[in-house]
Amino acid sequence: MMAGPLEIIYLQRLSHIYPVNYSQISMTMKISLLIGAALLVTTVAQAQTNTSVVSQTGNMQSATAVQAGSYNESTIRQFTGASTTVNVGNVASTSQTGSGSSLTNLAVIDQFNGAFNNRATVKQTLSGTLGPNIAVVVQSENASLNMASITQEKSGNIGNITQTAISANNEATIMQLGTTGRATVNQATQSTNNQATLMQTASSSQTVYAIIDQANQSYFNRATMEQAGTTDAALIAQSRESAGNDAMIKQGAGGMNNAAAITQTNAYNGSLAGATYGSANSATITQNQTSNGMGNSAVIQQGTFLTSPAGPVVSTGNKAGVAQENDMNSTDLLQVGTDNTAGIIQNGHSTLKGLGMNPTAGQFGNTNTLTVTQTGSMATPNIGNVSQIGTGNVSTIMQVVPTP
Repeated sequence: MMAGPLEIIYLQRLSHIYPVNYSQISMTMKISLLIGAALLVTTVAQAQTNTSVVSQTGNMQSATAVQAGSYNESTIRQFTGASTTVNVGNVASTSQTGSGSSLTNLAVIDQFNGAFNNRATVKQTLSGTLGPNIAVVVQSENASLNMASITQEKSGNIGNITQTAISANNEATIMQLGTTGRATVNQATQSTNNQATLMQTASSSQTVYAIIDQANQSYFNRATMEQAGTTDAALIAQSRESAGNDAMIKQGAGGMNNAAAITQTNAYNGSLAGATYGSANSATITQNQTSNGMGNSAVIQQGTFLTSPAGPVVSTGNKAGVAQENDMNSTDLLQVGTDNTAGIIQNGHSTLKGLGMNPTAGQFGNTNTLTVTQTGSMATPNIGNVSQIGTGNVSTIMQVVPTP
């Protein structure tokens, strides 16, 4: 998957936090599986403490792995049986509880190739001087009614969930309670009615990033992220033939130097009945509400000037909201289409502009409404640059300098 303009801009702004390009991030799932296999071989060679491998073929498959100690490794695979038989009613659960010193804890669950009504749960509860926990869940290839959950404690957590390739009615949840977490959910490529939730609750100064990819002919998606630390990075991609999307990023109490980006672009019907052109996209970013912090960056792009195979892109029903507290806040906004509504609230030294080097935030189309409230300081004035093109435009900008 090639990098889009906003993804490139976003990662350029995050180069001090996560110095890679978007194409590398989009391959996280495949890379993680390869790394996981390598770690499995390496760790077993070093210390064969707890190793479990379960393979099942057919219907109504159920597998549970419970491990206690250090060097925990578990792999559960539930495959399709005969060519006319799909996997139905699969349940897989892995629980790893350990203490002491360990290099890596690994849990992998594979449920794919026509799997139906799948449930996968991974819980890693660890204590002591432990290294990363790695958890990977794959529910893909014509899979439906899937549920995947990963819960991780301690630092250095890596969690990946893949529910993709003509998958429907998917739910994915990753909760990371430690520091330096990395979480990725991929619900892309002709996937519908997806729900993804990522929560990284540690209030630390170490880098945490989260990515939800609900792109490429994916419809009626819901994505929610919550982060509590500093130098956190969050990206939700709902673009390339996607519609009916809802995205929310919250970077809360005690955070600073956080970056958040939401893309809802190139949305059109494709071949899925009931999904109208770019319908009902909603994006919300909140940063440092009722807290002390600075250096927040928020990016929202809804619609694009590019064309799709179905003709010119029409991105309708867009709603964007950004709320930022304290100093050195920056919001980049672009809405292309019709019925656009944006509300921006910035407290502190604030800047509202367009994407990348573009100094002007833009709404292009019909019935545009933009409301901006900025509260700065005497030493650091507010900046609000807005351009509206079309009919029915309404723009309200309120800038206040608080009394010192």
